[in-house]
Amino acid sequence: MTWRHVRYASLSAGLVALVGFLVGLADPAYYDPVKFIDWVSAALNTLGPLAAAWALFVWWKVTTVRRGAFLILAASAAAATFGLGNMFEDILDLDWGFLLFGIGGIAVVLFAALAGILALTVDSKLRWTGLFLMGVAAGPALDSALVWVIVWIAFAAIPWQTYAGTQGTTQAQAG
Repeated sequence: MTWRHVRYASLSAGLVALVGFLVGLADPAYYDPVKFIDWVSAALNTLGPLAAAWALFVWWKVTTVRRGAFLILAASAAAATFGLGNMFEDILDLDWGFLLFGIGGIAVVLFAALAGILALTVDSKLRWTGLFLMGVAAGPALDSALVWVIVWIAFAAIPWQTYAGTQGTTQAQAG
């Protein structure tokens, strides 16, 4: 995987969040879907965290920062739990899905924030990604799809210019 993969995964997460935000403007009842727009919103509320989980996983695979990198992987797993919890609760109407949703959401905030703090303390040109991780934590913490739209699309735009010479560097190659 390369930074190009990070870019596309981040862009995908941002676009899913953007569509979810726009559908949310119609004020759907995603928590109790009946109308088509309700089901679309519930699906997007599930796909958003799953796309974020994929983007975090790809970013973890590409990053050369070792210090605290496991927290990015933990944030990825938490985002997947967050999305699956939403699916179980809102789409499949299983009450226990709320537990997965809540644990996943809290864990995304915790792990992404901790990973962001650690990334800001490393002596690397990737230090700035700590700000991105703090933004990832802010999305669920503020219950704001708009924050995720901005963070993911901004992150998709940045590595393309910043790391033009390191497209082949992966965690495995970095040793």
